[in-house]
Amino acid sequence: MKKNQADEKPSKVMVVRTLTVLWAVILFTLINFVLLFLMSTHVVSDPPTIAVEYIPKEHLTFKDTFVTVDGYLKRYDSASFREKRRLRNTDLHHALVETRLIDPTD
Repeated sequence: MKKNQADEKPSKVMVVRTLTVLWAVILFTLINFVLLFLMSTHVVSDPPTIAVEYIPKEHLTFKDTFVTVDGYLKRYDSASFREKRRLRNTDLHHALVETRLIDPTD
């Protein structure tokens, strides 16, 4: 009697390949979700406290993804007049003022 193809068990090589492809797809998807999250939020930390704020960005970009309040204030203080005006108009600056991490008065 001939065996039907449905009766045959898959070989170990095929099982390993299938599991490898499955893990690769899961890993690829997870990495894409993490990158999309990082591109869409500012991660703001305040060193004296352990608090971390997640502030949404206007556009998907890696610019200012990880920001400390002290680093932002140093950059703001050393900026020229035009650069300060541009920084005050960013969504990050407005969010830092709203969350009271920085003082709105200059």
